[in-house]
Amino acid sequence: MPSEITQTGSTQGIRFRLPRGPCDGKLWFILLALVFAASRLIYFGAGVRPDTEPIGTYWQYIDPSLLKDHLWQSLLYLREQPPGFNLYLGLVLKMATHPEAVFFVIDLSMGFALAFSLMAVMMGLGVANWLAFLLAALFTSSPITVLYENWVFYEYPVMAALTVAAWAMERYIRAARFRHALVFFLSLAVVASVRGVYHLSWFLLLGCALIWVTRDHWKKGVLAAAIPALLIGAFYVKNYVMFGDLIPGQQVYRKMNYGAFIQQQAPVETLKRLEREGRISGILEIPVLEADTSQYAQLVPQPPPTGIPMLDIWQKPSGYDNWNSIWRSKIADLYYRDAQVVARECPGCVWEQVPANVQSYLLPATDVFPFDDSPNSNSLRPFLSWYERITSGELFLDPNSGHDAIAWLNVFLFPACLIGGLALAVLGFSRQAWSAESRARSATILFLLFNIAYDSTVTILFSVGDHNRYREEVAPFYVVLIGLLANATWIRLRARRRALRPVPREDAVC
Repeated sequence: MPSEITQTGSTQGIRFRLPRGPCDGKLWFILLALVFAASRLIYFGAGVRPDTEPIGTYWQYIDPSLLKDHLWQSLLYLREQPPGFNLYLGLVLKMATHPEAVFFVIDLSMGFALAFSLMAVMMGLGVANWLAFLLAALFTSSPITVLYENWVFYEYPVMAALTVAAWAMERYIRAARFRHALVFFLSLAVVASVRGVYHLSWFLLLGCALIWVTRDHWKKGVLAAAIPALLIGAFYVKNYVMFGDLIPGQQVYRKMNYGAFIQQQAPVETLKRLEREGRISGILEIPVLEADTSQYAQLVPQPPPTGIPMLDIWQKPSGYDNWNSIWRSKIADLYYRDAQVVARECPGCVWEQVPANVQSYLLPATDVFPFDDSPNSNSLRPFLSWYERITSGELFLDPNSGHDAIAWLNVFLFPACLIGGLALAVLGFSRQAWSAESRARSATILFLLFNIAYDSTVTILFSVGDHNRYREEVAPFYVVLIGLLANATWIRLRARRRALRPVPREDAVC
């Protein structure tokens, strides 16, 4: 258990130990549960409720009528998204008399799992109990976390599942228990089943890494990974057989994002010239993410119906586009074809979007749709504004100035976390005493760093917006790294203070 861990530090030959009692960790978990429950009661009293509006409006979701009446057929023909989150929505809508209440209970359960796994992984990595509790309580009770918790979207499940996976990984390496390996692989499977960015290769890479680190009992790891890997693989095989795409999102999301990159960076004169020369159509004049589908009617003819509502309906009853329709796929093809022509004409224009994406990545996590004007964010606006300004390092800026710059604290904090975390992992691997504890510590830190780097790189290089929203998926990992660095700094300062104390002489007169 995390409560059994002791912290040690050494400076110039001086060693000290910070003991932890057998019940110390349990008391901190009880206290965290009380803080979590109190914070949710306060937020509930302030009017925070599950935001279910995305179910009928977001491109990522199958229309609610299809989820209720044609769930399994729609999942079969779902091309642009992994099936996990739409399956979850469909089951709740089909089976629950009051879906909002079900979403509320599930959201609270995910928040509970996030809070406990976040504190547990910090304790497992050697962070002092009080510091692990403080950071976990502050993060999971913050208004930003609560807004994501009550947003019926896949960001929060990804955040919670990744944190649980980090805890399970650390425990499995340390204790070699099958249940921890199973929780690790199931958590990765949840992430891969709801978020297309974390695809099969990501799952296999992390799975193979864990099995290699624990190769002394590799059979447990392989057995735990078998069913989750088969489930994810089955979806990829289905996509390849039915559509010829191995990775979800390759047809519409990748091509539409590429078209948006070109739209934002290519010179208007170049687009006009290429259109006059007949080398591109006029589709790049239509904003990718804001267009009414009817604007495409003259450029892309609608295909004949297939009899499958999921593929034929180009507009949901709610009035929003169905990005899984065949027509949307053909629209994406035209965007991509024209964007490639422009990219060849203007080499490097795609990469000119990257600096803007980095700036977007550093924004506060709520500076993104729908938190600019949603019932939950409006309910918490006074406290949320102050929280954002404090955590972003913009406390002394005028909140009424319409300022939309990067969060300057993040500019320094994020690189410090990555560099410091990498240093701690390297130091762990270089130690002569290679125990299960040090192996678990170093491997888990590398797991945190890899996922931060993976999430950041993929979203900054290939997504056209909402990068701060994507960053929130790995925000708990930044919290863990902050805890590790603060704990290491505290240990070193305490050791130095002890080293500087004068040593009493044995021959001193009493």
